[in-house]
Amino acid sequence: MTDEELGIKAPIKFSINDQRIAEVREEFKDVDAYKDLEGAKTAKKTLQKMRTTLGEAHKIAKADALEYGRRCDSEKNRLLAQIAEIEDPITNDLDIIKNAKEVAEQARKQKIMDEIERIQSYSLDRHSLTLDELLERRTNLQEQVLNKEFLEEFYADAELSRDEADMKLRIAIQNEKERLEEEEKQAAIAEENRILREKMLAMEKEQAERDRAAQKLADQRAEEARLIQKKIDDDRQAELDKQEAALAEQQKIIDAETAKREIAEAEAIAAAQAPDREKLLFFANLVDSLILAKPTLTTDRASEVLVQAIAMLIEVAYDIRRMTGEMK
Repeated sequence: MTDEELGIKAPIKFSINDQRIAEVREEFKDVDAYKDLEGAKTAKKTLQKMRTTLGEAHKIAKADALEYGRRCDSEKNRLLAQIAEIEDPITNDLDIIKNAKEVAEQARKQKIMDEIERIQSYSLDRHSLTLDELLERRTNLQEQVLNKEFLEEFYADAELSRDEADMKLRIAIQNEKERLEEEEKQAAIAEENRILREKMLAMEKEQAERDRAAQKLADQRAEEARLIQKKIDDDRQAELDKQEAALAEQQKIIDAETAKREIAEAEAIAAAQAPDREKLLFFANLVDSLILAKPTLTTDRASEVLVQAIAMLIEVAYDIRRMTGEMK
């Protein structure tokens, strides 16, 4: 089959064409969804049908050859772009109107939710209210009349919220009554305890005064006994100090004689040892001269022996002088 037979080079013919779109453009040029909602919806349906028809024709025309299909795609897209120029503004207007309805619906529901929350709020701060405030709050709640026409499908929710708030207030009122009764009971007990404490304090005060008087008498007697004992202790201590002073004087005499005797003995020993000390120091000097007179050696072994001997001689001279000094 040739290209001519396939229709590849033949003009593309759709039932939806430039002329038809121009007619529709002229027909719907004054469409305003805000002024004529039904007319806008009719125009939308017509344009949707044109797009559907064009799409189906495009599929049929494109079935015989790929090249022809590409041309069909191009022509379809060109024509769709023209349709979109007409359809998109209408679609946008319809979307805005649809959204406006949704916004209005949301606003309606929000008003109902606000009303339900207002009813619920009667019990929200119940724990901070006094009994009179709770009673007044419950009375106000019971006077609330629910508007069925306004609440519509949420009427049952609002009724449930009112009943729940009433129940919470009723429980709070009962709890507050019980709390006040318990508070009065505790206040009475506290008053009884206060009177009892005052009586006990008075008794304790009287007993404390008696104890202070008894303690004062005991302190006086103890002070008298202390003064008598102090006189006895002072006299005894004076006698002991006198005896101790006499003993100390005797000990000073004995210590002076002992020191004098030890000095004399030390001087006698030093005088007796003086010649020997001089001889020992002279001997130490001889050892030093012996060290100075060390011979000159030529072998390593002999040098080691000499070094050890000199070390011993130095130590001997040191020990002689140290022990001689201790003979003083």
